[in-house]
Amino acid sequence: MEAAVTAALDEIERQLDWRVQHCRLAVAQPMAEEAVALQGEVLDEALLAWVAGQLAARFPGRQLDLAGVGVLSRPGTPPLTITTDLAGLPMPVEVLWGEHERLLPAHGRDFFEAQGCPIDVVFYT
Repeated sequence: MEAAVTAALDEIERQLDWRVQHCRLAVAQPMAEEAVALQGEVLDEALLAWVAGQLAARFPGRQLDLAGVGVLSRPGTPPLTITTDLAGLPMPVEVLWGEHERLLPAHGRDFFEAQGCPIDVVFYT
């Protein structure tokens, strides 16, 4: 049963667009006969609900235990977006952030991290 759930999770993850969706789930050990317990992380509640629906359709009659799954993006948390062009692709995020700190000297990286704002890096071509 565990191998079937792992194969289903792999197939579900292949359906996702890795550029905008984050889903890293695995079967929690040990797995009970009547329940499917998962651990790992997903980007948001909507993605978790979709994955749960996919698993419920594949394994009807089994309970899903999602207590071990972390949700990275909670509603109400404003994202911070960092942008760059192709010239910035080889640079690490720390170098790109240095450019933004020049634009926002009063509110550097520490300020945004203290506010709990996730830092998102967006590349424009």
